[in-house]
Amino acid sequence: LMQVDSMANKFKNKQVRKAATESFALAAGAMGLTADQLADRIIPDLGFDQRGEKDIDFGTRKFTAFLTPALAVELKDENGKKIKSLPKPGAKDDEVKANAVKAEFTALKKSLKTVVTTQEGRLEHALSSGRTWEIDAWEKLFVQNPIMHSFAMGLIWGFYKDKKLVITFRYMNDGSLTDIDDNSLSFADYKDHTVGLIHPLELTDEQIEAWKEQLDDFEIVQPVLQLRRPVYLRTKEEESTNILKRFGGIKLPGITLINKLIKMGWSKGSVQDGGAFYSTYKEFPSLGIGVQLNHSYLYVVLDYEEEVMMGEVVFYDAGTVERGSYVYDEPKDYIPLKDVPAQLFSEVCYNLDEASKTSTYKDEHWETNRDLSFF
Repeated sequence: LMQVDSMANKFKNKQVRKAATESFALAAGAMGLTADQLADRIIPDLGFDQRGEKDIDFGTRKFTAFLTPALAVELKDENGKKIKSLPKPGAKDDEVKANAVKAEFTALKKSLKTVVTTQEGRLEHALSSGRTWEIDAWEKLFVQNPIMHSFAMGLIWGFYKDKKLVITFRYMNDGSLTDIDDNSLSFADYKDHTVGLIHPLELTDEQIEAWKEQLDDFEIVQPVLQLRRPVYLRTKEEESTNILKRFGGIKLPGITLINKLIKMGWSKGSVQDGGAFYSTYKEFPSLGIGVQLNHSYLYVVLDYEEEVMMGEVVFYDAGTVERGSYVYDEPKDYIPLKDVPAQLFSEVCYNLDEASKTSTYKDEHWETNRDLSFF
């Protein structure tokens, strides 16, 4: 399941990614779970205990690998002194065992990096979709798993009731909770609530600054951009339309735009005449919403010198657009921008802004100047 989940999120081939996504969803359904719930359950602990420590045995000497708040792995010797790396086996050590352990430790660091990157992406998605967890599920994921425990301590959370934010809190290393004024909270007091990641849209400027100050006081660096996350709001004009045009006319290398969007979970649109595609999209099944960026044509095999011009962005009902080779994948019905959840709208704009920020040119008259055959 971990392999299939990884393929669904990271595999370069779109068809393989789609097949893996469908397979993972089928497995989740067979277990009576959503895909997100199943993905929570298969996050490995990599052998770390709940304190975030793992014993390394050289035979006569023992060392301890431990997780740092920055989600890196460091070492200490039997006296608790930090060391930079595992030493070479000594005369009294079991050389075979020590060399095997050193190879295992090298693999551990690589595996940790992969797990952290995957979970960063999932937490970014949770911010976009406004996902919440039942308290028992949250504790099982973010308290019992040592890797996710490190994530939990660096982020700001909220208790929600009927999808509305009630109060924000921070999870401490000792398992306690504290609110924005440094008052103690308890899960027991909010047992009929759910827990979710706070999006800066849900906070006032004063609340954001107060939380920043509290994190700075404890020298905590957030593992996912949260409090300092850019926020994008709809304009009055956008409130009355179903087409987002603020990114139209931006021109930049196609390989830059598409590769950045793919890293953020977007996918290339259908391949059409001449082996080109004209759109890039992302779907949020839990919200039932998809988003599509239309752009000038790009060949499937991206060329470093090929430029692309961004066009309209539209939202639609997820799962309603047929995609495949030589399929014209234009959504039939657009969701009015005023009906798109504020967090999702902001996150889509954030994705597109990040992916295109290296651009130095924008055609303000792109709608009238463009060659329609390119769109």
